[in-house]
Amino acid sequence: MTEERDDFIGIYENAISREDCDRIIRDSERFFETSPREHVLAGAKQTPMLEFTRLDFSFNASVHLPEVAKIVDEALHRCILRYGARYFVTRQLKASTKEVKIQKTPPRGGYHFWHCESFNKDTGNRALAWMIYLNDIPQGEGETEFIWQKLRVQPEAGKCLLWPTQFTHTHRGNPVYSTTKYIATGWYTFDW
Repeated sequence: MTEERDDFIGIYENAISREDCDRIIRDSERFFETSPREHVLAGAKQTPMLEFTRLDFSFNASVHLPEVAKIVDEALHRCILRYGARYFVTRQLKASTKEVKIQKTPPRGGYHFWHCESFNKDTGNRALAWMIYLNDIPQGEGETEFIWQKLRVQPEAGKCLLWPTQFTHTHRGNPVYSTTKYIATGWYTFDW
């Protein structure tokens, strides 16, 4: 966990070991292949207005694979402590993460539109977004790109990102072409 920036984006390498990332992918792939379809969300169903422009699949590991969620939660705890040490006022936030979402993005899939994570009354309680890459993606593919910060983060297994959910941190996932991308993701939401 080494890199810290001045733009409120925390980047923490090796937050999860490569072995645990591989385990999460294996367990998740089994879940994707064997679970009833009502437990797996297709990207278009998450965002109906973008039905033909989003392709990914996800499930709530906190409900369906709690042992996977535990690995992610422990890594997030270490990262949020580092983030709070850098941006001390965030330690005063009464917020927690309640869901670990595992997301699978096939080649040419993803969510490529510029967006922020807090944009309406249903998402207004989100304080921080987080993401942990679970596998390496070839250079120039699948980056998380932040428009105002002029930053592209290359996916590497175990790397964790934390950032504010507001419009100041508008971002997108750039396309993957040659492999499937796996991430764990979610939000710290206010405990109102």
